[in-house]
Amino acid sequence: MKTISTSLCIMMLSIFCIIHSANAQNTFPSTGAAGIGTTTPKASSLLEVKSTTRGVLLPRMTMTQRDAISSPVEGLLIYQTDKTAGFYYYSGTAWKAISSKGWELKGNSGTDASINFIGTTDAQPLIFKVNNQKAGLIDYSAANANTSFGYQTLNSNTGADNTCIGYQALFNNTTGSDNTATGIGALYYNTTGNYNAANGSYALYYNTTGFNNTANGNHALHINNTGYDNTANGASALFSNNTGYNNTANGADALAYNTTGFSNTANGYLTLYSNTTGAYNTANGASALFSNNTGYYNTGNGVNTLYYNTSGNYNAANGSYALYFNTTGFNNTANGYEALYSNTIGYLNTANGNNALLDNTSGNYNVANGSYALSLNTTGNYNTANGMDALFSNQNGYNNTATGVEALYKANNHDNTAFGYQSLFSNVGDYNTAVGFQALYSNTTGYNNTALGINADVSTGGLYSATAIGQGAIVDASEKMQLGSSTTILSTSNGYTIVSDGRFKENIEDNDVPGLTFINKLRPVTYTFNYKTFDDFLRRDCKNKITDDNYLSQLAEKSKARQTGFIAQEVDKAVKENGFTFNGVYAPQNEHDNYALDYSRFVVPLVKAVQELDEGQKSETASRKSEVDDLKSEIENLKSQISNLQSGISDGTIKVSIASETTGALLGQNIPNPFDNSTLIPFRVPMNCSDASIVISETSTGRIVRAIPVSCGETQFTLEAGTFAGGSYSYSLYVDGKMIDTRTMVLIK
Repeated sequence: MKTISTSLCIMMLSIFCIIHSANAQNTFPSTGAAGIGTTTPKASSLLEVKSTTRGVLLPRMTMTQRDAISSPVEGLLIYQTDKTAGFYYYSGTAWKAISSKGWELKGNSGTDASINFIGTTDAQPLIFKVNNQKAGLIDYSAANANTSFGYQTLNSNTGADNTCIGYQALFNNTTGSDNTATGIGALYYNTTGNYNAANGSYALYYNTTGFNNTANGNHALHINNTGYDNTANGASALFSNNTGYNNTANGADALAYNTTGFSNTANGYLTLYSNTTGAYNTANGASALFSNNTGYYNTGNGVNTLYYNTSGNYNAANGSYALYFNTTGFNNTANGYEALYSNTIGYLNTANGNNALLDNTSGNYNVANGSYALSLNTTGNYNTANGMDALFSNQNGYNNTATGVEALYKANNHDNTAFGYQSLFSNVGDYNTAVGFQALYSNTTGYNNTALGINADVSTGGLYSATAIGQGAIVDASEKMQLGSSTTILSTSNGYTIVSDGRFKENIEDNDVPGLTFINKLRPVTYTFNYKTFDDFLRRDCKNKITDDNYLSQLAEKSKARQTGFIAQEVDKAVKENGFTFNGVYAPQNEHDNYALDYSRFVVPLVKAVQELDEGQKSETASRKSEVDDLKSEIENLKSQISNLQSGISDGTIKVSIASETTGALLGQNIPNPFDNSTLIPFRVPMNCSDASIVISETSTGRIVRAIPVSCGETQFTLEAGTFAGGSYSYSLYVDGKMIDTRTMVLIK
């Protein structure tokens, strides 16, 4: 065993040299022992100096004086007083200082005191051994600057610039360089790997040729063999990594089973725990991406995010339990607590907000923005929900778009669009569009409906192809459009048109449209309209009742205005009496519906009435011409009769032969025509007739309205209008059952 003594031995040797110097007053025996301060020196000593109050004083001099000593003998000892003061001895070649304490290595055979000591000769490492086993090494040579502390550390090393502390750290390293290992078995199997740092028991234990790895923690990067550019911080982090590279694991068991996966980042306990070959993944938070195996380009930020993901790719989860059950789904983005929580194989979904798309399993192409948006969706596709609870109940509906809190809240259908708070709230139908606060709120199974405006709605949930436009507009029948519940003016700059293309019209007839007979039955009126009562009627079964005082006040004010029009029920009665199809009257289709009129449709019977008047006027003109001709003939006939009368006057007496002058019947044109109160109808019947009458009929229908008997002694009668309705009439002269002539007259009222 090596032992250590002090510099006292050297001091005694110097004293011995002094004693042997030439001094006349001191003589020592050549054998035996001499004593100073004692008469009984030890038998084994040549000289014993003994004192408890004084010491031995050696020659004192400056460094210049020391160097001036001629031919100093090896072992010569002096005390230098300047420069670096202290004891110096001559080694045979130079003066060397003696420290206050010195070290000497003694003991085992083979120990070479010239090189094996603390503070070595040039180019020699300092090696520590315990039980003849290397326990430490300090090598500061230019070629091999290695440092190790620990039993069997750097046991086989020939590499350079390695540092290790711990039992068997870097045990098998051969030519590996620039490695740092701290802990039992750290970098144990490393042979030629470079630039590795292992801190912790068995960290990078199996690494052989891997390089640029950093492992901090018990068993961190334990299995790594040839992988490189990896960083593991935490017990068993990147435990199974073999050839994977560019991985970063921070946290116990992070990336524990990674083998060949690369460019992964795991921060937190059990993050990316099961990953083997997956690449470009980022997991932050305990158990994030826990089950990921081969999936790549995934990002999980938060506790248990993407926990069950195995091979899904391009997923991003931010928030605890986001995309928790995802296995193979890909291209999903979840931001918020439990966003896309249940998704397994669904892909291309985006959820932003707590519990957004919570129950989605296999639905695809969905977008949910807001807490609980599309929360119950499971297999529905192509849905977009913006706002808390938007499309909340949708499970397998698709192609829906909801923007607004609780928009399409109960939906489980497809192809609906809702914009506004609680718009389409109760809807489970399809192809509906609602824009505005609580628009189409009451719709349930209805389809193809459109509502634009605050509270624009349907009166009952099952309508189809209904449209409500304007604040508070309520449409109460299918295939109907309602413009506001209190709209008083519909204005356009160019009017509006109704499709009337002959290419699409079939079964065309022109003889079944009534004119004057229909128009004459209409009753124009003035009135006020109670908008509040009407709104209550429309909303009696609606779920969104309006209680806003300002809105109700507006309805009350509008109800004061006086309007002009028809009563739809009266028009409907007139239509039925005339027995024709008239689409200007809208009759209720159900108990929730109301009567309505399309005033534009009244143009058709009005045109027909004008045409009838025109035809009557033309007929009257022709009749008048005929009457004029008849009158001319009668005038000529009268002239002849007057001439005959004049020739028959004798003594103031007229002599006429009645029988010869009145053999023919004649019906003249009424005067005036047209007339308003009364008219004069001229006529003549034969003197020998037994029965004669004038019959008056309606021109349009032929219905006889009056028969007036006349006698052969009459030549005219006056017709009073009385109860006759305005219009065109014909009157005929019948003599002995035979119609003589017919003429037309027009009554104007």
